[in-house]
Amino acid sequence: AAAVGADADEQERMLAAQVRMAYYEVAYADRALEVMERTRALLRDFLSVATTMYSVGTGIQQDVLRAQVDVARMGEEITRMAQMRIAAAARLNALLGREAATPIGALELPDLPAGDLPPADTLMAWALAVRPALRASAERVAAAEALLVAARRELFPDFSIGVAYQQRPQFPTMMSLMVGINLPIFAAAKQVPMRREMAAMRDMSQADLLNLRNETIARIVETRARAAQDRALGRLYRTSILPQARSAVQAALASYRVGQVPFMTLVDNQMTVNRYETETIRLLADY
Repeated sequence: AAAVGADADEQERMLAAQVRMAYYEVAYADRALEVMERTRALLRDFLSVATTMYSVGTGIQQDVLRAQVDVARMGEEITRMAQMRIAAAARLNALLGREAATPIGALELPDLPAGDLPPADTLMAWALAVRPALRASAERVAAAEALLVAARRELFPDFSIGVAYQQRPQFPTMMSLMVGINLPIFAAAKQVPMRREMAAMRDMSQADLLNLRNETIARIVETRARAAQDRALGRLYRTSILPQARSAVQAALASYRVGQVPFMTLVDNQMTVNRYETETIRLLADY
């Protein structure tokens, strides 16, 4: 009973984790759509510049066509992301016990928190102490131990004693004393195999507990490493890579206006900014 209760606690925590994952998937889609819409607006500006330069004879038609294609491609990416957002919102609604089509407004995506992650040893000790699945597994080991003790007692003779009192109107009152004994005369065929079975069940429960402990520790190490990576890369993108990529776009636009760089360089630089911005949002949502 204690194991099943702990299993219920584990399922409750897993549901909460799934809700968080679905929430941040929707929040990521919301922020990514904002970035893509902004990128499409810039690509339309580039198309306007390319069209103007072509009309005055300082540009080539290929630049105009390339700009049109890139605007269309960004529209395709926006459509795909919007559909992903619909699917993520439906999944979140399902986890919350609501109709799949229930509207979900734009969700907030908080910034990276200050401070460092807790040490791995601290997280391991905390998980081993409070994770309900481990508590459930330990309770199953205790239950298997109790069954093994009971199976061992089956090899002992079982005594029984009873007293009966009977009133009989036509006859004298009668009292009876009963004594019995069960002898495990077929122990080799019944009680001993039962004991071996219970011992095997106990060993299996202990192995399951050990495996779950090792899996819990491994997942903590893996998840913490991933969180540290997301945190470090997210800060690197924000403080270094993205500002440089945006500066490269501005420099390429100015150079394109005077014919010093090809239009493809300008577009590639802008798409690089778009990719790093969406990746920064993805890292934050994963964290």
